[in-house]
Amino acid sequence: MSGEEPYIARCGWCEQGLVRLYRCHECSATVAICDECERIWRDPSAIHDDPKAKSSGAHPNCPCCPNGDVTWSRLSTAEIEQQELADLVIGRST
Repeated sequence: MSGEEPYIARCGWCEQGLVRLYRCHECSATVAICDECERIWRDPSAIHDDPKAKSSGAHPNCPCCPNGDVTWSRLSTAEIEQQELADLVIGRST
């Protein structure tokens, strides 16, 4: 991916990262991951609504499936729209 990518929150934990939407390749769950501290939120709307919301885990483990080290894909704008999550997006950055 290139260009500006959507994000749903500024991380209230590390105060440096942007929280973006990702999909687990093992279970197809959509989660939110901070691009700096790598905390993961199982419910993307939780971190969107409260930047200090308790995280569900940390990269690379998926909090939604029993698999350990999984592969993640960042959701594109089109995928975010398909999953009806566009209302969570608050900005874009590189």
